[in-house]
Amino acid sequence: MATVSDRQRELRNVACIVGVDESDQIGTLPNTSQLSLHLEAISNAVRDAGLKVRDVDGIFTAGQHSPATLGEALGVKPRYVDGTTVGGCSFIIMVGHAVAALHHGLCDVAVVSHGESGRSGTGVTRTRDTALSGQFEFPYGFGGAT
Repeated sequence: MATVSDRQRELRNVACIVGVDESDQIGTLPNTSQLSLHLEAISNAVRDAGLKVRDVDGIFTAGQHSPATLGEALGVKPRYVDGTTVGGCSFIIMVGHAVAALHHGLCDVAVVSHGESGRSGTGVTRTRDTALSGQFEFPYGFGGAT
């Protein structure tokens, strides 16, 4: 029986990250939607990779907007989507999921995206109220002190 390590070795050197970027503006952007940040960051990263948005056929994201919503907003019909939500490490895990999907031919161009505008007053219980990690994130924002 193959172990987890054997399976991980199978995925080595089968994919590479060729485009990385973020939205044009960063920080607390109360007048910018999360969806707008997603779309801008994806467009910038795809351009950085020398590709077109229409080349994207795998979408990996978690949070307020589903991968299907991102696909529709981008004007693409993804062959593979992943909306796994496991907390703060969701997007790290999604990189592994994207590698596996690429390796198995489920998609040819995958994007892993996160959009957060730092808006306040959304009516959602804040992490600060329920977890110790909030003491580090809320005073400075997700990106830390700058």
